[in-house]
Amino acid sequence: MFTDIIPDMDRFNFVGGVHSDLSVKPFMSIDYSTTEGGTGHVGFICHKQPVLEKAIRGAIEENAFSDLRVSSTIVSIREDNDFVYVEYTSADGTLRKMRSRFMVGADGKTGYTRKKYLEPKGIIMEQCSQSVDPLKHQPC
Repeated sequence: MFTDIIPDMDRFNFVGGVHSDLSVKPFMSIDYSTTEGGTGHVGFICHKQPVLEKAIRGAIEENAFSDLRVSSTIVSIREDNDFVYVEYTSADGTLRKMRSRFMVGADGKTGYTRKKYLEPKGIIMEQCSQSVDPLKHQPC
């Protein structure tokens, strides 16, 4: 599965942002054809999203304890000491409810989970490129 999902990318060429022609001579080139990335850490991480999603969906279908509910929209999240309670509209517009020990919100950076549930609680998911530590709200 790894070889299907992860593309073979050995050399990274860097060109200035003003160039639209990728045949321009790069100002820097890095060879990452090593498993350790040349630094002891992974050099890069990328994936073929359609292949990855197919693998994830297949794993969900094979697991009796998982259920994928595509085209659903979360409208409410609340929790107590034991459970997370979610209300959502299904693909056909029906309001549905579920209860679970935990929840994984994969509705994106502008989705309900982040914008209407986590951020009002003070959990801000900033990127370090904005010079903020996402967990501590401190500069990176």
